[in-house]
Amino acid sequence: MASSKTYLAIALAVLACATLAGSMDLFSELGINGLEGFGGFGHHNQEPVGPDINLKIRISLEDAYNGKTVEIAHNKQALCPHCRGSGADSEHDLDTCPRCRGQGTIMRKKQLAPGFVQQFQEHCNKCNGEGKIIKKQCHVCHANKVMQAFEIFEADIDKGVDHGHVYVYEEAGDEYLNVKASPINIRVEIAPHKVFQREGEDLRTTVKISLKEALLGFSRTLKHLDGHEVKLNRVSTTRPGYTQKIIGEGMPHFNFNVERGDLYVKYEVEFPNKLSEEQKELFREFFSQE
Repeated sequence: MASSKTYLAIALAVLACATLAGSMDLFSELGINGLEGFGGFGHHNQEPVGPDINLKIRISLEDAYNGKTVEIAHNKQALCPHCRGSGADSEHDLDTCPRCRGQGTIMRKKQLAPGFVQQFQEHCNKCNGEGKIIKKQCHVCHANKVMQAFEIFEADIDKGVDHGHVYVYEEAGDEYLNVKASPINIRVEIAPHKVFQREGEDLRTTVKISLKEALLGFSRTLKHLDGHEVKLNRVSTTRPGYTQKIIGEGMPHFNFNVERGDLYVKYEVEFPNKLSEEQKELFREFFSQE
């Protein structure tokens, strides 16, 4: 265990240090490894990844019902196909940096107080922290290492996908040297439909019927999102606003297409604008019998 004098020396050195990174190096020099007791500064070994690319696609409700492969054209950053990001014309045109000896960093020392020396790393400015010196530039990218590329990206849209769902395609985006390529996030937006309204896995629609159909019943069909016909049958009277539930005629369940939601059909009764005297008399006679 460190003595009280050691802790006092640490405190004085930290106060004199200009950066937190420097103070962490000093703790290391004094044999105290890690700062978990001071708030949990952690070291994450996760592989660095390029920034996300966020794209949107707008599809129809038919596409969401049936599924679809959508082609998306976009510009991306790609490693030079010739040098693959090295910037050199060939592997023989790269030399190890003589200053940092290929490390990309150099060590610096700074005296903080008598008997206390801070040691820290900084990027090598001779090789820009890459550890290599280019003798001959790549004749394709001229040492830029990356190029702009036009790509047509295919996104597979599943049956039953919902508005706002995001598909993530790892390493499909911008490319970087020594960094994992960016993910592409594709957000699905579903356009409003003229006939159907979606509520989760259910569908709703409104069908207009005549007064005759409302009183005497009817049989008709409704064209669904994949083209098949849904039978609508009413043998009894249908009140205005009545909603009929048709089981299994809704949207496919996302990632479990054998199950489907339900279809709700609301009926609106269209009344005639006017009646002839003969029609009025028939209605008077009918209602007088009630």
